Amino acid sequence: MNLEIIPIDVFSDLVCPWCYVGKRRLEAALAERPALRFVVRWLPFELNPELPAEGMPRAEYLRMRFGDANRFAAVQVQLVELGRGLDIDFRFSDAAWLPNTRRAHALLQRVGSTGSPSALERQGRLQERLMAGHFSAGENLSDPELLVRAAVEVGCDEDMAHAALVDETVLEQVVSLEHAAQKAGISGVPTFIFAGRYAFSGAQEPAAFLEVFDQLRTDGGGQSTSA
Repeated sequence: MNLEIIPIDVFSDLVCPWCYVGKRRLEAALAERPALRFVVRWLPFELNPELPAEGMPRAEYLRMRFGDANRFAAVQVQLVELGRGLDIDFRFSDAAWLPNTRRAHALLQRVGSTGSPSALERQGRLQERLMAGHFSAGENLSDPELLVRAAVEVGCDEDMAHAALVDETVLEQVVSLEHAAQKAGISGVPTFIFAGRYAFSGAQEPAAFLEVFDQLRTDGGGQSTSA
Protein backbone atom coordinates (compact mmCIF):
# COMPACT_ATOMS: atom_id res chain seq x y z
CA MET A 1 0.00 0.00 0.00
CA ASN A 2 1.38 3.40 -0.95
CA LEU A 3 1.45 5.97 1.83
CA GLU A 4 2.06 9.68 1.55
CA ILE A 5 4.48 11.13 4.08
CA ILE A 6 4.76 14.89 4.38
CA PRO A 7 8.17 15.92 5.75
CA ILE A 8 8.35 19.08 7.82
CA ASP A 9 11.69 20.69 8.64
CA VAL A 10 11.71 23.17 11.51
CA PHE A 11 14.60 25.52 12.16
CA SER A 12 14.45 26.68 15.76
CA ASP A 13 16.43 27.40 18.89
CA LEU A 14 15.73 25.78 22.23
CA VAL A 15 15.81 29.12 24.07
CA CYS A 16 13.42 30.86 21.67
CA PRO A 17 10.00 31.15 23.35
CA TRP A 18 8.25 31.81 20.06
CA CYS A 19 9.73 28.56 18.76
CA TYR A 20 7.99 26.78 21.63
CA VAL A 21 4.72 28.52 20.77
CA GLY A 22 5.23 27.55 17.12
CA LYS A 23 5.84 23.95 18.12
CA ARG A 24 2.55 23.82 19.98
CA ARG A 25 0.64 25.39 17.11
CA LEU A 26 2.19 22.95 14.65
CA GLU A 27 1.13 20.07 16.91
CA ALA A 28 -2.41 21.43 17.06
CA ALA A 29 -2.56 21.56 13.27
CA LEU A 30 -1.17 18.03 12.92
CA ALA A 31 -3.91 16.77 15.22
CA GLU A 32 -6.48 18.34 12.88
CA ARG A 33 -5.31 16.20 9.94
CA PRO A 34 -5.14 12.64 11.37
CA ALA A 35 -5.52 11.06 7.92
CA LEU A 36 -2.19 12.53 6.78
CA ARG A 37 1.23 11.18 7.75
CA PHE A 38 3.93 13.64 8.80
CA VAL A 39 7.54 13.39 9.88
CA VAL A 40 8.99 16.41 11.66
CA ARG A 41 12.72 17.07 11.74
CA TRP A 42 14.13 19.66 14.16
CA LEU A 43 17.06 21.65 12.80
CA PRO A 44 19.39 24.10 14.56
CA PHE A 45 19.42 27.88 14.41
CA GLU A 46 21.36 29.38 17.32
CA LEU A 47 20.17 32.83 18.31
CA ASN A 48 23.28 33.44 20.43
CA PRO A 49 26.14 31.42 18.88
CA GLU A 50 28.71 33.80 20.33
CA LEU A 51 27.93 32.89 23.93
CA PRO A 52 30.61 31.15 26.02
CA ALA A 53 30.21 27.37 25.93
CA GLU A 54 28.95 27.41 29.52
CA GLY A 55 26.46 30.22 28.84
CA MET A 56 26.03 33.29 31.05
CA PRO A 57 23.49 35.06 33.28
CA ARG A 58 20.58 36.24 31.14
CA ALA A 59 20.41 39.67 32.78
CA GLU A 60 24.11 40.23 32.18
CA TYR A 61 23.75 39.25 28.51
CA LEU A 62 20.79 41.59 28.01
CA ARG A 63 22.68 44.47 29.61
CA MET A 64 25.73 43.82 27.44
CA ARG A 65 23.76 43.53 24.21
CA PHE A 66 20.88 45.94 24.73
CA GLY A 67 21.81 48.01 27.78
CA ASP A 68 18.62 46.90 29.53
CA ALA A 69 18.14 43.69 31.51
CA ASN A 70 14.36 44.17 31.34
CA ARG A 71 14.17 44.77 27.61
CA PHE A 72 11.74 41.91 26.96
CA ALA A 73 9.67 42.11 30.16
CA ALA A 74 6.49 43.19 28.38
CA VAL A 75 6.82 40.45 25.76
CA GLN A 76 7.36 37.88 28.49
CA VAL A 77 4.09 38.88 30.14
CA GLN A 78 2.36 38.36 26.79
CA LEU A 79 4.02 34.97 26.36
CA VAL A 80 3.04 33.77 29.83
CA GLU A 81 -0.60 34.47 29.03
CA LEU A 82 -0.32 32.92 25.58
CA GLY A 83 1.40 29.85 26.99
CA ARG A 84 -1.49 29.10 29.34
CA GLY A 85 -3.65 28.25 26.34
CA LEU A 86 -0.96 26.07 24.76
CA ASP A 87 0.03 23.89 27.71
CA ILE A 88 3.30 25.84 28.14
CA ASP A 89 4.26 26.96 31.62
CA PHE A 90 6.57 29.87 30.86
CA ARG A 91 8.54 30.76 33.99
CA PHE A 92 10.97 33.35 32.76
CA SER A 93 12.09 34.30 36.25
CA ASP A 94 13.41 30.75 36.70
CA ALA A 95 15.36 30.81 33.41
CA ALA A 96 17.99 33.18 34.76
CA TRP A 97 20.83 31.46 32.89
CA LEU A 98 21.18 31.93 29.12
CA PRO A 99 22.78 28.75 27.78
CA ASN A 100 24.88 28.18 24.74
CA THR A 101 22.73 25.67 22.84
CA ARG A 102 25.25 24.25 20.35
CA ARG A 103 25.86 21.01 22.22
CA ALA A 104 22.13 20.56 22.78
CA HIS A 105 21.57 20.98 19.05
CA ALA A 106 24.38 18.52 18.34
CA LEU A 107 22.66 15.97 20.54
CA LEU A 108 19.35 16.53 18.75
CA GLN A 109 21.01 16.06 15.37
CA ARG A 110 22.67 12.85 16.49
CA VAL A 111 19.39 11.47 17.85
CA GLY A 112 17.61 12.14 14.55
CA SER A 113 20.57 11.33 12.32
CA THR A 114 19.10 8.27 10.58
CA GLY A 115 16.06 10.22 9.46
CA SER A 116 13.78 7.28 10.20
CA PRO A 117 10.31 8.03 11.59
CA SER A 118 11.26 6.43 14.92
CA ALA A 119 14.48 8.45 15.21
CA LEU A 120 12.70 11.69 14.37
CA GLU A 121 9.93 10.89 16.83
CA ARG A 122 12.56 10.43 19.53
CA GLN A 123 14.24 13.65 18.44
CA GLY A 124 10.90 15.42 18.83
CA ARG A 125 10.50 14.09 22.36
CA LEU A 126 13.95 15.37 23.24
CA GLN A 127 13.19 18.77 21.68
CA GLU A 128 10.10 19.00 23.91
CA ARG A 129 11.98 17.81 26.97
CA LEU A 130 14.71 20.42 26.55
CA MET A 131 12.37 23.30 25.80
CA ALA A 132 10.16 22.44 28.77
CA GLY A 133 13.21 22.09 30.99
CA HIS A 134 14.52 25.50 30.03
CA PHE A 135 11.30 27.49 30.05
CA SER A 136 9.41 25.79 32.88
CA ALA A 137 12.19 24.62 35.20
CA GLY A 138 15.04 27.03 34.48
CA GLU A 139 17.38 24.20 33.44
CA ASN A 140 20.79 25.11 32.07
CA LEU A 141 20.99 23.59 28.60
CA SER A 142 24.74 24.24 28.54
CA ASP A 143 25.25 21.54 31.16
CA PRO A 144 26.41 18.32 29.45
CA GLU A 145 25.24 16.10 32.30
CA LEU A 146 21.76 17.59 32.16
CA LEU A 147 21.65 17.02 28.40
CA VAL A 148 22.62 13.39 28.82
CA ARG A 149 19.99 12.87 31.53
CA ALA A 150 17.33 14.43 29.33
CA ALA A 151 18.30 12.19 26.43
CA VAL A 152 18.11 9.08 28.58
CA GLU A 153 14.69 10.16 29.88
CA VAL A 154 13.27 10.09 26.33
CA GLY A 155 14.76 6.70 25.54
CA CYS A 156 18.19 7.49 24.11
CA ASP A 157 21.33 5.52 24.78
CA GLU A 158 23.48 7.15 27.46
CA ASP A 159 26.83 6.38 25.78
CA MET A 160 25.54 7.80 22.49
CA ALA A 161 24.46 10.99 24.23
CA HIS A 162 27.84 11.45 25.91
CA ALA A 163 29.64 10.86 22.62
CA ALA A 164 27.45 13.28 20.65
CA LEU A 165 28.30 16.17 22.95
CA VAL A 166 32.03 15.92 22.24
CA ASP A 167 31.91 14.75 18.62
CA GLU A 168 33.46 17.57 16.59
CA THR A 169 31.85 16.22 13.42
CA VAL A 170 28.38 16.60 14.88
CA LEU A 171 29.17 20.04 16.29
CA GLU A 172 30.44 21.10 12.86
CA GLN A 173 27.23 19.74 11.32
CA VAL A 174 25.23 22.12 13.51
CA VAL A 175 27.23 25.08 12.22
CA SER A 176 26.94 23.82 8.64
CA LEU A 177 23.17 23.49 8.88
CA GLU A 178 22.90 27.00 10.29
CA HIS A 179 25.05 28.43 7.51
CA ALA A 180 22.93 26.62 4.92
CA ALA A 181 19.79 28.06 6.47
CA GLN A 182 21.20 31.58 6.37
CA LYS A 183 22.32 31.09 2.78
CA ALA A 184 18.77 30.03 1.93
CA GLY A 185 17.49 33.32 3.34
CA ILE A 186 16.36 32.16 6.77
CA SER A 187 17.02 34.97 9.22
CA GLY A 188 14.61 34.21 12.05
CA VAL A 189 12.95 31.34 13.83
CA PRO A 190 10.86 29.37 13.98
CA THR A 191 10.91 28.65 10.25
CA PHE A 192 8.86 25.76 8.89
CA ILE A 193 9.55 24.06 5.55
CA PHE A 194 6.91 21.71 4.22
CA ALA A 195 7.93 18.93 1.81
CA GLY A 196 10.68 21.20 0.53
CA ARG A 197 8.05 23.22 -1.35
CA TYR A 198 6.38 25.68 0.99
CA ALA A 199 7.78 27.63 3.91
CA PHE A 200 6.92 30.32 6.38
CA SER A 201 8.48 31.88 9.45
CA GLY A 202 6.97 32.78 12.77
CA ALA A 203 4.74 31.10 15.34
CA GLN A 204 1.68 31.35 13.14
CA GLU A 205 -1.77 30.15 14.09
CA PRO A 206 -2.77 26.54 13.33
CA ALA A 207 -4.89 27.76 10.42
CA ALA A 208 -1.73 28.76 8.55
CA PHE A 209 -0.36 25.23 8.88
CA LEU A 210 -3.66 23.68 7.84
CA GLU A 211 -3.73 25.80 4.71
CA VAL A 212 -0.32 24.45 3.70
CA PHE A 213 -1.28 20.86 4.55
CA ASP A 214 -4.40 21.08 2.41
CA GLN A 215 -2.47 22.63 -0.46
CA LEU A 216 0.09 19.83 -0.33
CA ARG A 217 -2.68 17.23 -0.35
CA THR A 218 -4.24 18.93 -3.37
CA ASP A 219 -0.87 19.07 -5.13
CA GLY A 220 -0.06 15.48 -4.27
CA GLY A 221 2.88 16.59 -2.13
CA GLY A 222 4.85 14.36 0.18
CA GLN A 223 7.03 11.34 -0.28
CA SER A 224 5.69 7.96 -1.43
CA THR A 225 6.73 4.89 0.51
CA SER A 226 5.61 1.30 0.52
CA ALA A 227 4.28 -0.73 3.41
